[in-house]
Amino acid sequence: QLWEGGRCFELLEASIAKEIHAAEARKYINIALMCVQEHADDRPTMSNVVAMLNSESFILPEPKHPAYFSLRVSKVDESGNNDVTVCSNNDLTITEEPDGR
Repeated sequence: QLWEGGRCFELLEASIAKEIHAAEARKYINIALMCVQEHADDRPTMSNVVAMLNSESFILPEPKHPAYFSLRVSKVDESGNNDVTVCSNNDLTITEEPDGR
């Protein structure tokens, strides 16, 4: 949401934001977001990541939605109570093998 809203610099810690040029920060954030896109086919290869990091003229495509995102849904009922629901599209399954492999 910060990226799409043009507020990607809010992703940076204050100490880093003071030391990095805005265009450079945007480039690194763009590359990072491309690496976590939902569909693996949309993600760059490591050789492309290295090329993007080393190139001043590489044109970066806009990243699509990441594989993980969190969504907060807020609803105020008639009595004024605020009901917040946190949603995520991430699922995790952990399977333990009793004897190992």
